[in-house]
Amino acid sequence: MLFKKAYTWRPLAGGSFNQVYINNEATLVFKEAHSIEFSTDTPERSVRLWNLLNPNLKPEAKIATIVIDGQQVQGWTSPYVPSKHGQTLTKKELSRLTEEQRAQLVSANKRADKNVIINPKLRDIEDTEIARAQIDIYNRTGRIIVDASVPGNFMVTKSHGVVCIDIGMALLLEDKETACLDMYARRKSFVSNSTWETVHTDMHDRILKDPVGPLPKTAAITKALLFIKAYRPDIASVDFLKNTKHVEQLAQAYDTSTDTAHDTGIALLEKEQPMNLISMKKSCEKVLLNYINSRGELGENKVFKASRITQYFRNTLLTNLKIDSAQLLIKKIHAACSIEEIQKELSKASNFPILAKGHKSGFATSLGLCKIISQVTPSSPELTHTKAKMF
Repeated sequence: MLFKKAYTWRPLAGGSFNQVYINNEATLVFKEAHSIEFSTDTPERSVRLWNLLNPNLKPEAKIATIVIDGQQVQGWTSPYVPSKHGQTLTKKELSRLTEEQRAQLVSANKRADKNVIINPKLRDIEDTEIARAQIDIYNRTGRIIVDASVPGNFMVTKSHGVVCIDIGMALLLEDKETACLDMYARRKSFVSNSTWETVHTDMHDRILKDPVGPLPKTAAITKALLFIKAYRPDIASVDFLKNTKHVEQLAQAYDTSTDTAHDTGIALLEKEQPMNLISMKKSCEKVLLNYINSRGELGENKVFKASRITQYFRNTLLTNLKIDSAQLLIKKIHAACSIEEIQKELSKASNFPILAKGHKSGFATSLGLCKIISQVTPSSPELTHTKAKMF
């Protein structure tokens, strides 16, 4: 969208993934992706992920086009969240400063021409707050903020809400997961889950190899979540990570390559959330329902209604075909009497005509994840067969 109001934008910061601009009112930031690691649909996906991670922050993120130096630039906007040590002030706010505040401004920056002042109403975010936010985000979305332990990636608002302001690495991990899951979905036969596991263990050397950092609890939670995502992607609720001993065990299992630590981590997960036919059904159904909800909502009699974003940015006919396929697959998984039967239905789904095209697909990603979940070895072999139950 082009803004109805003529905002003036100026550079705010530049990082590995984005060039960031802020409007003169200091209410919005605009991000232009410049990393070659991202695909062309990055603005749309960034908006979706930001709003998913920060559902209580208003206004919502939006795709936008702004004018910089006379040139239109495409990207996306989100609310500006000031930090305690870096609040950007408008010209009007600068004019209202007292002499004491001006002195504080000069002292904080060593130069009087910088419009930054320490804000006593804001505070630095605490390690435990980010760690709790990681658990909440995973429970709600299944996402991991891989670089959550990097200072500045999470902030606390004036109302004490925790906000993830840098989604670059989360977006990159999503890209890698999508590529892997898309490959699994389109294969007719089942293969080893090693590629999926590698996607998450590779994050260690890129982000988490440094054992010392200012946010150790957050780093440990992140490692534990990556271990869970790699080896037990069926687990949707990780409230058991509120137990610090569990976090330490799983973080160690992620950090080390020894069989003992790995087996200890797997055993802990089996104890907390054992895998069996019923839990596998629930996990796969949730994955497919999450896909459906990402495109709209199911109303009365399970009739699908597309969201406004789906209507504007997606092929409605193709989306409806995928939704129908997802609903059909949910019914077949629900009626399955064994894990082998679930695997058979998932393999059949690879033949769906809508998967014939090579472009990325949210349905293909969900199907791929269901295939990986169905490969997790049940903790109780006797529970691989049972009568279909309603739940």
